[in-house]
Amino acid sequence: MNKRKIPVYILTGFLGSGKTTILLNMLEKVKQQGLEAGIILNEIGSMNVEGHFFQKNRVIELLDGCICCSIKEDLKGGLNKIKEEAKVDLLFIEGTGIANPKEIIDVITDIHFIDSFEIYSIISVIDSSCFLEYKSIFSSSKGKRSRLDEQLENGTLIIVNKMDLVDEKIRAKIRKKIDEQIKHKVVKVQTSMGKVDPEILLKKRVDSITISARKGELETLTKHQHRNHSIQVIKINNIPAIHLKLFEKWLQTVSAQIVRGKGVLYAGNKGRRMFHFQFSSKQVLFSELENESDIEPCIILIGYAVSGENIESSFWKEVVHSNIPV
Repeated sequence: MNKRKIPVYILTGFLGSGKTTILLNMLEKVKQQGLEAGIILNEIGSMNVEGHFFQKNRVIELLDGCICCSIKEDLKGGLNKIKEEAKVDLLFIEGTGIANPKEIIDVITDIHFIDSFEIYSIISVIDSSCFLEYKSIFSSSKGKRSRLDEQLENGTLIIVNKMDLVDEKIRAKIRKKIDEQIKHKVVKVQTSMGKVDPEILLKKRVDSITISARKGELETLTKHQHRNHSIQVIKINNIPAIHLKLFEKWLQTVSAQIVRGKGVLYAGNKGRRMFHFQFSSKQVLFSELENESDIEPCIILIGYAVSGENIESSFWKEVVHSNIPV
């Protein structure tokens, strides 16, 4: 029997957007369902002034840095604690106002965590009263605009909060800005004071596909049913030794769909040695492993509007079943 993965909800948004209110709303619903929630809270400062809100929950505080850069290793440590204790039914991660959700996604889908945790949703919370100011090249820095764009574009649920603080003209401009930027289909909820139906907040909105080799073919073990979600995570298991050059070439052919890739492979053309690979910005980096014999070869791919079946078929045909000997 496969070990149950812990569902993970990532909350992102600038300081003051209403993330904590949204989180408390979700925690109340989880409590009503009789479930135990784990929480990872990140603060740039040395103290979390909102910690008293979560005294009855399993909380890990990550202080003095941003979860996506300077204390990324602390996030891994927190995930390891939760994985080892196995006492929570689901996990909430609230990043700082400047956190890049892509980096949090990257940690959770690491080879050491992907079999223990499963991302269910990336909830991006927007402060309507500041949104247009933050997006303006005249009143905002390039860094702030870029981070807001990252939080928006990686959201699988966008909460446009504090709508009561702006008039209809501003609301229309906000909707237009978001629609112009977000090309993929994503659920958007307009609200005030963080009042959102918990059922909407807790719905799974990230597709996850596991593919395993069997009898010379790839079998999809868990297929997504909805193809309009923004982010999909594909894990390919039970991979035989392959030719690294062929694999690199194949990654380039699917790079329009895949924004991030990583994993461990046996390289048949390198004396069956084991290599770790990283793929981003259409660049592939291989590094040989010496002490990772306990890790099974696997490929993890993250993309937007990805067809798992097409990825599966092309990988098997172009890499595994090629005529080039390994």
